[in-house]
Amino acid sequence: MNDLLKNHDLSGANLVAECIAVCERGEHTIETLLVALAPARLRVIRPDIPNVVDAIKKPNLALYAAVCAAGGGHCQYNAL
Repeated sequence: MNDLLKNHDLSGANLVAECIAVCERGEHTIETLLVALAPARLRVIRPDIPNVVDAIKKPNLALYAAVCAAGGGHCQYNAL
């Protein structure tokens, strides 16, 4: 896990670290969409969040569509 994330008492820090790693690889996945929901907040503790997430329009709707396309639904979306 990223050292910056270790120093904060974050709920789901492991998931956040994995999502950021996916973004850094340039992959467009559910994890990327999760980071796109709160890039400004995440940049407080990790300033180098990839700019790719800023280009995602309406990340909440895109995330819901991606979760549904992967066979999930409202419960899985809310869990993320």
